[in-house]
Amino acid sequence: MKEFSFLQREFSFVVKEFSFLQGKFSFNVKEFSFLQGNFSFAMKEFSILQGKFSFNN
Repeated sequence: MKEFSFLQREFSFVVKEFSFLQGKFSFNVKEFSFLQGNFSFAMKEFSILQGKFSFNN
């Protein structure tokens, strides 16, 4: 029985670790989509500037 309770403790530790990593992962996904939004915004800005440049020439 001691062995079983030890394994149960180990298992709950692993579950906590897993949920912690899952939280980190969802945070990274949010971070990534935020950066992707910034990137597409920068691309729009760039194409606008390119349009102005070709208009001036």
